[in-house]
Amino acid sequence: EIPKGILGDLRRLNTLHLGNNQLSGNISLIFKFNSSLLQEIDLSYNNLSGNLPSCICHELPNLRIFYLHHNDISGNMSTVWNQCEELEILSLAFNSFNKGPMPDGIRNMTKLQELYLMRNNLEGEIPWLNNMTSLRVVNFAFNNLNGRLPNDFFNQLPQLRNFSLYNNQFEGSIPQSIGNCTSLIYLDLSSNFLTGM
Repeated sequence: EIPKGILGDLRRLNTLHLGNNQLSGNISLIFKFNSSLLQEIDLSYNNLSGNLPSCICHELPNLRIFYLHHNDISGNMSTVWNQCEELEILSLAFNSFNKGPMPDGIRNMTKLQELYLMRNNLEGEIPWLNNMTSLRVVNFAFNNLNGRLPNDFFNQLPQLRNFSLYNNQFEGSIPQSIGNCTSLIYLDLSSNFLTGM
């Protein structure tokens, strides 16, 4: 398990890589330290559980990169991200979050370049994604997202290179605006209910 207070008062800590271990216990213990300089956290491929603390980005205002994929994090994903405007890479894939909509706070992450939310019990639509002009990689595979993709969905994603909605419940036509994504090199819309172009 994570020893309580293991990180102590590491005020100069800039990067924290603990990925691909066998760490277990409540993830909130990881964040019981004071390091406002921290920019990168990798806790992926562990056995961490519990709810994400709501103060992540308030306590870590310079956080740019956050890898948390392949753990057992639960709770409501939507309550955490309202103050995370500096994030550039966010990976929460393959966790055990409660069923619910896409976190609304993500719409404020205008610097976000890579977003990985695969297999996270997400439901509903993704109406705000086209406001995030810095996005290069988006992967929402293995969820229960649904609805129709608006015709202008891809108009504001000029940097998009990798886009996957594999294994969801989208319907309707593939937006013609996808032709504007001239940087796109990987596209996976398979295993949905799409009916045409």
